[in-house]
Amino acid sequence: MGLSWETVLQEIKEHIIIIFLSLFVLFIDFLGAFNTLLQLLFGSDVNFPPYIGVIFLIAVVAIFFVVKTILYETRPQDPDKKIKKDLRYLDIKFAIDKLEKTIITANILSGPNNNTDFYKKNIIVGIDRGGAIVGGLLGKKLHLPVTTIGIRWAKDSPVDPKLSRRRPPIQTGIDARENFSNIDFDTVEVILLVDDAVRNATAMSAAIYTLRTYIQKNKPDRCAHIRYYTASILDEGDWTGGGPRPSGFKLNFHVYSAEKNNLKLPWDTNLC
Repeated sequence: MGLSWETVLQEIKEHIIIIFLSLFVLFIDFLGAFNTLLQLLFGSDVNFPPYIGVIFLIAVVAIFFVVKTILYETRPQDPDKKIKKDLRYLDIKFAIDKLEKTIITANILSGPNNNTDFYKKNIIVGIDRGGAIVGGLLGKKLHLPVTTIGIRWAKDSPVDPKLSRRRPPIQTGIDARENFSNIDFDTVEVILLVDDAVRNATAMSAAIYTLRTYIQKNKPDRCAHIRYYTASILDEGDWTGGGPRPSGFKLNFHVYSAEKNNLKLPWDTNLC
């Protein structure tokens, strides 16, 4: 991905103070005023080496970026701003905690928590591979059963290749519907569909469609009693790689929104 003027301007905006400080120190050092200023502070009999302003500037800039790096490595990215850096495990932990609190606060789950009815009425369905990771983590937090659905990586995939030209479905040995037989749709009232990132929502929409058609065919009397909600860690709704999202699609819960397209999550890179 090329460096855009928008990215350059954003970097300048974020470092405007250090840029002005650098220009100021260079300017007064060029005039010889920085050495004079130091002599006024420490005494005229103290001799400073030439270009002390440049040396001072290098030290300040180095300290600034060391501190910034330490802060970045120890704090999650700000969910209130559109992020532009790949997500780390630190961000994932923060996002799972935040999703848990947001979902509980939204009061979408059926029945009181931590009892038999609660476990029977609510289920998390993780989509494909990244959604399986997030679904498992979120299931631990919410104390909910978890299963998975193969969408893009599945034989007889429900993803329409015309709507997913950049990443067409891949035929595998996993049936997209094979785990549905493990779900007791007579008791389930809430299905929380989870993915790691939602871009043009092709996989998420296909998962909802597949679930609904399966229930319509096998448990038609339960169609009106099951509610669907969607959640992901990352919402890249402005993604330009796969076209617009299907009309009517709504991502109910997410933590991060992206400033640029196709950011990576920790499991998108080599682990070894």
